[in-house]
Amino acid sequence: MGTLRIDRLVKSFTTADSTGEVVAVDTLDITVEEGEFLVLLGPSGCGKSTTLRCIAGLETPTTGAIRLDETDITDDSPQQRDMAMVFQDFALYPHMTAAENMSFGLKMTTDLSDDERSKRVDDAASIMDIEDILDKKPAQVSGGQKQRIALGRAIVRDPEVFLMDEPLSNLDAKLRAQMRTEIQRLHRKLGVTTIYVTHDQTEAMTMSDRIAVLNNGELQQIGTPEYVYHHPVNRFVAGFLGEPSMNFLEVELDETDGRYVLTADDADAPFAYPIDETTVRQCELTVGQRLTMGVRPEDISVTDDGTANDCRQTAMLDVVEPMGSDDFLHLLVASDSWTARVDDDVEATEGESISYVFEETDLHLFADDGTTLKSAGLGEEAFHIDSEPEPISETTRSVDSEA
Repeated sequence: MGTLRIDRLVKSFTTADSTGEVVAVDTLDITVEEGEFLVLLGPSGCGKSTTLRCIAGLETPTTGAIRLDETDITDDSPQQRDMAMVFQDFALYPHMTAAENMSFGLKMTTDLSDDERSKRVDDAASIMDIEDILDKKPAQVSGGQKQRIALGRAIVRDPEVFLMDEPLSNLDAKLRAQMRTEIQRLHRKLGVTTIYVTHDQTEAMTMSDRIAVLNNGELQQIGTPEYVYHHPVNRFVAGFLGEPSMNFLEVELDETDGRYVLTADDADAPFAYPIDETTVRQCELTVGQRLTMGVRPEDISVTDDGTANDCRQTAMLDVVEPMGSDDFLHLLVASDSWTARVDDDVEATEGESISYVFEETDLHLFADDGTTLKSAGLGEEAFHIDSEPEPISETTRSVDSEA
């Protein structure tokens, strides 16, 4: 088993001058299913680590409840919770060998014999491929090996839930990518319910069954990575997911000769993009309404085709960033800077005007309060954004059926 329910969790702290309170987590409701890999994603200070510490028992919730397999564990001590935590800074004892670090928790909290503890350590070391460093101390191994030791220390506990607090942030870029794969492989093998905290949207997109996006202590949206990416519930989520991030432009809905057009006032770089009447009707837009439009960089194409196209726009190319397999083109669009992600064979010269296009199906529209009015697509899913948790299907769950 290992179903975790966070029920209306609130955690507040008294300010330094003792005159008020800061709400770090605000009425959080999340259910993490058995065997699920859930990522808590958000910027620094959004409440994701505080949430994890409340789950672990390292912080006491102000109000709300935490349940593991329907058992209320809100007031249980960390030792009473069948959970194992992996920290950002490894938290290894420098005077102990890798094997001693991995077995220390078992020695302190269980009555297992020496042989039983050694067998668990050997099994975990085999899973993490660190059998050859079990007799070495932390100072004698690399950062990646330290993280494997920390993961092994969690594995030997055989817990109901793994809690991981930005475990890869201290590693270099290449090693982070390698350890992402290792953690995914570990999750497939063990099938343990896992809650993973990160501010890195690449980790969230590549590793999770579902993403829970937090901001200012509040849950913004929860769903599969693909759903949250293509159908963000608001502008914050849309801008936080994606690399490079989504392009935004403040526009107004106009009507000319019976056609609807999104316009942005700029004398040097006028912008006018026609949209279908269906979009206007489905979003319940009115002429003169102020909106924010959003387009992802990969949905923009540079074109030199002379064929008439009402959707074609013109912009000044400010900077070209070669990225190897593709290039990032920074365009001056009306009063904003946009990024287009294009193939590296696209010919473009800095300081010159270029033409670009994007499809209405790729267009996102947001109201003044940031709420999504339209996401990717033109079908029903584009106009009915739902922030409620998505059920996990057998095709989206990453846990192997044998696990």
